[in-house]
Amino acid sequence: MVLRIATANPSGVERIHGTARREAEELRARLANGGLDPRAEDSHRSQVEIVREDPDQGRSQARLDSSDARGLKDRRLVLSPLKFDEWRRRAPEEVGQIGQVVEEREDFVVSVALEEGLGWARLASYAAPKESWDQWWRSTSLRLDELAPGNVENQQPVEKCRFEQPGLAA
Repeated sequence: MVLRIATANPSGVERIHGTARREAEELRARLANGGLDPRAEDSHRSQVEIVREDPDQGRSQARLDSSDARGLKDRRLVLSPLKFDEWRRRAPEEVGQIGQVVEEREDFVVSVALEEGLGWARLASYAAPKESWDQWWRSTSLRLDELAPGNVENQQPVEKCRFEQPGLAA
């Protein structure tokens, strides 16, 4: 319930993930002004080569090339034509173009298209990891004042209210 309340409005989300978003915006700005080379190694950077699956080679190659790829910093994914197009649409259109900051489940990500050919593309992604709910709550809960006016234990009892709708018998 605390999670729902904390993230129910944009300011709550900003309190939890604002640092990561700002970090991603800074990465994007450094990429845009040339302060960060998208081809150079960086602790935030991963690279993926996506390849449109060749129907003559079958799906076994796709599984082989993309197995355990999520944990790899640099990887090659052989994708169905549909999935390839989906990946490619999420990345910047032009080679060298820097994408917008995109919020994903665990990170804020900025992508750059490095190279592209017929049926393949090489993309660099810069990720700024979000703070997990558990980490945020551990650090935030220590700062909460138990005697603050909003503390439920210190509130006076609230009398029950009865709401009636016109036309309905009580």
